[in-house]
Amino acid sequence: MKINSLEIVDVKNKEAQNFLFSDGINLIVTDKNGGGKSSLIKSIYYALGFDILHFPVRWNVNDTYFTIQLNIQDTTYSIIRKNNVFKVSDCEEVLNGREYSDWLQEKLGEKIYLPSKYTENLETAYSSALILPFYIDQDSSWGSSIYKGVSNTLAQYKNIPTSLFESVLGLTSAEVVQLENEKNEATQKHNRLKIVAEAMSETLQKYNSKKRIDALVSIDHESVSRDIQNYLLMMNNLNKEISKYKITIIKKQAALDIQRQDLSELKQLLKLNRKSYNNIKLECSYCHSKYTDEMSLRRFELENNRLEIDIYKAQTEKAVDQLQKEIDTLVDSREEIDLKLRNVERKIDKSKKLMSIHQYVDAVSENKASDELNSILKNQLEQLSTLYEKTKEIKSELRSLKKVQKDRKELLLKKYDTFKIDLKRVLPDVDLNELSFLQFKSMPGSGMDKNKKYLAYYLLYFRLLKEYGIYDIPFGMDSFIKNEPEDLTIKPMFEAVENFFFDSTKQSFFLLVDKNQKFFKNIEKYNIIKIEGKLLSKQYYLQNF
Repeated sequence: MKINSLEIVDVKNKEAQNFLFSDGINLIVTDKNGGGKSSLIKSIYYALGFDILHFPVRWNVNDTYFTIQLNIQDTTYSIIRKNNVFKVSDCEEVLNGREYSDWLQEKLGEKIYLPSKYTENLETAYSSALILPFYIDQDSSWGSSIYKGVSNTLAQYKNIPTSLFESVLGLTSAEVVQLENEKNEATQKHNRLKIVAEAMSETLQKYNSKKRIDALVSIDHESVSRDIQNYLLMMNNLNKEISKYKITIIKKQAALDIQRQDLSELKQLLKLNRKSYNNIKLECSYCHSKYTDEMSLRRFELENNRLEIDIYKAQTEKAVDQLQKEIDTLVDSREEIDLKLRNVERKIDKSKKLMSIHQYVDAVSENKASDELNSILKNQLEQLSTLYEKTKEIKSELRSLKKVQKDRKELLLKKYDTFKIDLKRVLPDVDLNELSFLQFKSMPGSGMDKNKKYLAYYLLYFRLLKEYGIYDIPFGMDSFIKNEPEDLTIKPMFEAVENFFFDSTKQSFFLLVDKNQKFFKNIEKYNIIKIEGKLLSKQYYLQNF
């Protein structure tokens, strides 16, 4: 990857500027500290997708558009970023942070997987993680531990930055990740199937311990079938008769209730004194509504004549007696049918043949279940065998890949030690044995002595990334100087930067104040981007927007 240019547009303050870069070494220079050089390098890597932890206080990043032009594998791309929205030149739709990270990894030709801090599952990395090894930030990278606390986006991953450098240096790969996932999935499925197979096998042993259907050879199947049909027919006919009787009894009982109600009212009418009829209210025995004798007489269509009432009362009593006799007869008939039904059921229950039927049905059910379980168990065992063989193949392939990665790690360890020896010649007073390879932890020290130690380790990893990194992103280092140290103190540090950081074949960005250019022997070979005055220009904005 080579960055060609960066355009910054602050739409709120109506300021803008465009910066051009060379393919080699780019020195961003100001006359003094605080001249805007840190804002520029932060903007370069922010536009590329790195989430900067600390922007300068007066830097209006939320209202600013960043457009970066770059080449990846001989193809030119344009990336526009505003906050967490990206627009890339070969895609019509705007992209969010996740989508842009996938786009960038696709263009770089590598997928980086990192373990989630919360689930420990491997996930494709965000762009901040991809860029982290290549960018040293003045405000965050010279703190308690190298490559730590540089971006909030990285807090979601476990074991950062170690797991990231393992990926970037080719000590793990997408192929290994995929095979590990396949192995874990196959192992989990194998374990689940094994549990099911063991449960089925135990159930089959219980079935097989029971009497099998072969022992029931004496059963006459045709006779059994006829008995079953006769049984069902008898039960059906008897139940139909019982239902008919029940319906008839219900109807008769309803008619009887009405007649009894009428009889009750007629008796009350006869008891009442004629003079008091108009003042007495009768009560319905069902709904308990009140009405006078005139209402009752009208309901029966009677005149207020005692003889007529007596005659109607006698007729009603006769009807009541008749209905009661009919109901009693129906109840007796239904009880006879109930008795027949119970007798049939008792005979059937005592039938040895029916007992044989029950045994036969039970045995057939058990045999069918046993056969079905045998079939399922056979299928499960075949799947277990297939999964076992698949897991063996995956493990074998993983061993081969991990052997390659182990050999690569041994090579990197040797190179790491070799680079330390080389760097020690330039920075002899730095203890480079405090951190072993891929160990990232805090180191004691303060001031320029601590910065010198940090610089040494950053240069070690830059050297490894240049030669063994699996993808290529321009290197950027903000100044390691925050005060005004003596020349004698910082001269070896600039010499180390020139010897171990600068490389004509790799694009890089380095920040310094103008007076420190004297420490570089080959200053004429470098592209100098001099920032004078403000970083952004109102005139450039007016001319171009």
